[in-house]
Amino acid sequence: MWDYIGRRIINEAIHAAGYAAKHSARHAMHKVVDEVMDESARATYTSQTTEDAIDLLMNVPSVNMAHSRDFKRGYPIFTLRDSTVVRVWQNPQGCDHVFLADRYGRVIFGAYVEPTDAKELELAISRIRDQCT
Repeated sequence: MWDYIGRRIINEAIHAAGYAAKHSARHAMHKVVDEVMDESARATYTSQTTEDAIDLLMNVPSVNMAHSRDFKRGYPIFTLRDSTVVRVWQNPQGCDHVFLADRYGRVIFGAYVEPTDAKELELAISRIRDQCT
């Protein structure tokens, strides 16, 4: 259903924009549909413990939302009291990523920081370990 809705919205935008934008709009459509499909693999329930962990991560300076494709690269470092798994990963550019996964291995949340803010992320992860495990 999401595939159909996404394609319909993009096709209407293509028609409105004209033929010149057709190629880039079709590329954007496939990207949107892929993102929606990725969203279907996300967890739908979060506990107060997980929400507290997310709040701690969102307060890290210059935190950015991580792409779900990087979730698989993260490795587990500890588990919260509600069975949420904290996973981390550093990309080749040195950006530190942190992900929260439910007990079934579905992504709940993902974020990353630039190398300049790595210490702040490390502190947030330590606070999560202290307060949520």
